[in-house]
Amino acid sequence: ALIDAGEALRERGVSDRRRMATVVSEVGGVIRAELPTNSELFRLGDDKFAVLLLDQSRADGLKFAEALVQRARRVLSLEGAPLSIAIGVAASPENGTVSEDILVAAETALQAARASDGVPVAAFDGTLGSVAPEAQRAAVRLRTMRATVQALAKAVDARDSATRDHSANVSELASGLAQVLGLPGETVQLLELAGLVHDVGKIGISDDILLKAGRLSDEERAAIERHCELGVQILTPARLYDVLPAVRHHHERWDGAGYPEGLAGHDIPLEARILCVCDAFESMTAGRPYRAARSTEEALDELRACAGTQFDPVITPAFIRMIAGLRTHLDADRRVVSGGERSLDL
Repeated sequence: ALIDAGEALRERGVSDRRRMATVVSEVGGVIRAELPTNSELFRLGDDKFAVLLLDQSRADGLKFAEALVQRARRVLSLEGAPLSIAIGVAASPENGTVSEDILVAAETALQAARASDGVPVAAFDGTLGSVAPEAQRAAVRLRTMRATVQALAKAVDARDSATRDHSANVSELASGLAQVLGLPGETVQLLELAGLVHDVGKIGISDDILLKAGRLSDEERAAIERHCELGVQILTPARLYDVLPAVRHHHERWDGAGYPEGLAGHDIPLEARILCVCDAFESMTAGRPYRAARSTEEALDELRACAGTQFDPVITPAFIRMIAGLRTHLDADRRVVSGGERSLDL
């Protein structure tokens, strides 16, 4: 059974990442409470779950799905209304004997459940959907690989409280900057993913080095610098080829003094130059074991000072303007919130 909690959130206009994560976590708790014996629960990406029901029939799967929908409606609510989840059910061997085929069938059934009017559960019957099986398998592989890589990236960030949201924040900054720069949608999406996984290679660096508060030795610094290549080694088997240049080169410097290859200027891939600025800003404002967090203005001053040496001299001012715009919007929001009823006058 494939369970989608995100569609209902998007339909109701919930876009705040933390709010979405809280609700999806609550959905996971409801699923665990309803799980029958001899079954397993898996998290797929940010807002989807898969339940493997062993030694049970297609009818058993439908019964479980319908009971789960009813339980979710009873115990979960969003903006004062019951929360509805959609579920697609597939069975083996009827719908396939390998995991990819079963996931494709469940995904197709899930699409039908989403599209139906008031019927949030559907089972694959061999006729649903219009996407070619091979294309569906490729889509399932991509989602599964992305979920796996995101899990690794989150594991890296979770090793230190100062970096808990680092990759997600860099992802938001990088994709936002790509939009400010007028880059194509494909590049925006690439940077969103690259931001999430840019530090995944740190999974291969020991805590003694990664979390060291004091000065690093030359050997320790060399170990840290290997995380770019380690990241490429992790991402290559997952066939996330488009993000490899950004991950490999996000610590290059405009003046050629960076690593791992000492590239300079426009020889550094554009996506890596964007990540470099976003990563540096997020690191400065969040702090590290060896350095206290800086204020936003202090971090922006550092970016200005290093534009043309460490950072791309065109991308950096665009990033600074983007952050200034975000701060203006936040200040306006605060004035509305603190201004009482007068702020609501039309």
